[in-house]
Parts: sequence; structure tokens; C-alpha cells
Amino acid sequence: MYHNCGVITIQESWLNDLQDDCLVSLRDFKIYRQDGSNNRKRCGGGVPTFVNVDSCRYSFACFKFSDDFIDCLTLRCPKHLNKYKYIYVTNVYVTPDCISSALSVFSDEFTEFALTAFSDSLSVVYGDFNSCDCSFLTSLGHQNVVDFSTRLDAHLDFVFINDVGIYATRKRSPLSSSDHCIIHVLPKVYGRHGRSTLLHQTKKVKYRNYSEGNIRNLKNMFHTTNWELFTDDSLEITTDVITCYLKFCFDICCPTETTFVGFDRLTSSQLKRLRRVKEKKCKEKNSNEVRKLNGLINLEIRRLNSMFTQELSKYMETL
Repeated sequence: MYHNCGVITIQESWLNDLQDDCLVSLRDFKIYRQDGSNNRKRCGGGVPTFVNVDSCRYSFACFKFSDDFIDCLTLRCPKHLNKYKYIYVTNVYVTPDCISSALSVFSDEFTEFALTAFSDSLSVVYGDFNSCDCSFLTSLGHQNVVDFSTRLDAHLDFVFINDVGIYATRKRSPLSSSDHCIIHVLPKVYGRHGRSTLLHQTKKVKYRNYSEGNIRNLKNMFHTTNWELFTDDSLEITTDVITCYLKFCFDICCPTETTFVGFDRLTSSQLKRLRRVKEKKCKEKNSNEVRKLNGLINLEIRRLNSMFTQELSKYMETL
């Protein structure tokens, strides 16, 4: 079942420096560890995070914290949605006897890191918080999406996300002899609205409006210009003045406007068919056919781009 997951987080792993990664490895997953502090009077703690190498190949640890009461590990993973710059996955474990001063130190360090790192990115914080005060996460714009008990009738484990419309959570039975249930976090893409939200993202595009009317106005402006006013003994000065004037004319007659475009423009049945055939030939290790298909795919993408540009031009003319 775990092979379908992108990221797996575990709290209170009881791992230490004497235990090698191979003892707790999962096939096709890379493990990142923040073991419990060596200063602890008792064993316990630790937060390993397993990342699927196929879906998050270029992830790395960017924040670590460990003391007698709290362990934390944050990974930066490549985005899978166009609206975000990166995806940050944070794994937290807080001991039941965590004191307020220790929580304050951790929240200050994490907040300082998050304020700069999470800008324009998706942040997901998983953790066993053991009823501690999580207000520092809500102040960072995160909201908890776990609305069920995770240990008997107690709410101890949470998932905080800075965009609650992206993921939903499901309760699953505990793993092995654990007394905490599994929290399954999955994207909201099963309904029509969810697919539209995630798969058809829009982006601002600046576009200079070269409509027929604007080009006509530009020609009239050039025609009525007294170009003798731009003459000067210095060729360099004359060039600079004319260049500035031309830019002024374009900005007035053909202004730059902003529109929203979708990311689904590079789709067609032909492109999908070519990619399926390419995947088949890759499995067959037929390099010659793969090269031919790459060329056909590039031609199809250029054709779709050309169609998209034409449609965008028609749209701008109607504004």
C-alpha cells in the first residue's frame, strides 16, 4: 500500500546514531532522519521521513531541530502544482511532558525559518503534538485538517496546511502495535471541482496588444511625427532619444495588458498517444524509436503553442 504514497512521516521512531538507515529502509523510498537528542535521560523521540524517489527525486532537508522535548525535520520537495514554488514537508514530535519554555524556543526558530522559506510555497506540517499549544502554526497561516481523534478519544496528531483546499485526511487503523492511528493525507482531485482547481491552474501573462486598431494608431503616430526634432550632432544622443520615443509610442498605442491563461494548452489526443508510444518504446529499450518520437512530440508541442498564441491574439482583440 505504501508504494502509492509520496511521503511517509513517522513520529517517535526511537532511532539513534547506532542504527543504520538500512535497518528501517523502504524500497523505492529515501529516508531522512532527525533522531532524538542524545541528552535525553530516556530513549524515544526521533522523526524519520520517507520520500518516494520517483515523485520527489530532488528533495533535501532544510531545517532540523532537536532537544529534550521536541524533534523536527523539514524537507523541501519539488512542486507538483504550478501555483507553488516548492512544497515543504515538516515532521514534528513533541513529548507529553514538554515544558512551555522549550516549546517557545522551538516555535521562535521554526517561525524565523518559515517566514522566508514558505513564501509562494505549499507547506504541510505533520506531527504528534501531544496536546501542546500549536498557535504558532496558525499564526503562520496554517490550519489543521484533522477533525478526528487519533489515540482513543484524544486529539494528539495533527496535519497543518497553509492551503486547506488542497488535501483531505482520512483515518486508518494503527500500524502494527502502535497506539496512534494512521492519518492518510490525499489530494482533493476526485470530484469535478477538485480536478478543475488542481489540474487547470491559471497564470498571469503580460501581453502587448497588437490589434489592428492599435497598429493603425501606431502608424498614424509615426506618420505625424516631426522626425527633424530628433536630430543632434551626436549619433549616440540621437539614437537614445529616438529609442525612448519609439518605446513611448508603443506603450501608448500598443499597451501591455495582463490576462489569465490555463496550463492545459499543451494537451491533445495526438500528444497523449505519442507519449504513450514513447513510454512503451522506452520499456523496450528501443532508442532509435524513442529519438523519432521525441522529434514528433516536439513538433506537436510547437503546433499546440502556435494554436495557443493565435487564440490568445484573438482574445486580446476582443478586449
